[in-house]
Amino acid sequence: MDKEDEGARLTRREDNRELIAKHRAEVEPRGCPTPGSCSAVAELADLKQRLLPQYLGRAQRAEHERDGMLEQLIVHRTTIANLHDVIDGMREKLRDSK
Repeated sequence: MDKEDEGARLTRREDNRELIAKHRAEVEPRGCPTPGSCSAVAELADLKQRLLPQYLGRAQRAEHERDGMLEQLIVHRTTIANLHDVIDGMREKLRDSK
């Protein structure tokens, strides 16, 4: 992960923490059904907000790597097929020269 991504992630995390703190200050004092229940929901939302982008980013990178490997496989298979054609041509020339 490069420094820009890390910095952006830290900034988002700080923003999330500020939003959660603001939410707790607004909601919990008004009376949640049980103490801490509102903060538990906020923590779950924070967790989801942090993990989902990580998962999506990893999935996207894996898909990109897979596509690159498939392209390489196609190139290698084409090269092998071309080599077989060259070898077959050389064999035919050898048979004809005998």
